[in-house]
Amino acid sequence: GARAESVLRKMIDCHEMDKQAYFEEYGEEYNVRDPNANYRKIVTPDTIAYTTVMQAYSKSDSADSAEKALGLLSELIHSEHAALQADALAFATVINAYSKL
Repeated sequence: GARAESVLRKMIDCHEMDKQAYFEEYGEEYNVRDPNANYRKIVTPDTIAYTTVMQAYSKSDSADSAEKALGLLSELIHSEHAALQADALAFATVINAYSKL
């Protein structure tokens, strides 16, 4: 789980760098709410990436794996990014992680 989250965090860092490069190139902010309104797409973490990491935590034997999965679900719930929407699979994955405690 922790290694999978590390890759996700690198993806998030790339997204932030790409947003800055987009601003420098086009003179306007990247529209995270409507990616189709932009001149080009950038690396963007999505619900699938988050859920994949949550699934890795749900398969982990680590004592805090369920809490870490819940933390990622919380990020999805509170995100304003159009590509990050908490869905039924994300919730079920966290429930599964807690069922293994």
